Amino acid sequence: MHKANIKKRLLPLLALLLAAGAVFLLLPREEFDGERIARPDAYQLDIRQMTGTDRHTMALQAGDVLQVRFACVSGTLHLAITAPDGTNIYSGDGRQATQFSITVPAGGDYTFTVTARRGQGHLQIQKEEKGS
Repeated sequence: MHKANIKKRLLPLLALLLAAGAVFLLLPREEFDGERIARPDAYQLDIRQMTGTDRHTMALQAGDVLQVRFACVSGTLHLAITAPDGTNIYSGDGRQATQFSITVPAGGDYTFTVTARRGQGHLQIQKEEKGS
């Protein structure tokens, strides 16, 4: 009778472990195949295949101008540019606006976050030099 109680307790535990393993195998894994350049004045991703998130931070001054080129070829890519106070100054998918400039409203650290799911495309953000 003792063995029957152990089997009754182990069976639900075994089923739970199998379900957890299946979920783990089905979750998308972070991957990046491409080129990444991250400098104090530039951020560039040439993405052959990406699933996951990539971030870069630039210290900028009020009035700095960023030249942005962003295009999604396949899958999904999303770019968010976040100001030091936490507000988004840009959010897009690289399909409608693919080339534009942004004038930074305030000084501080700006965060560029790219989120992808089987994405392919490119992103180039370059700070203009003063006087160009």
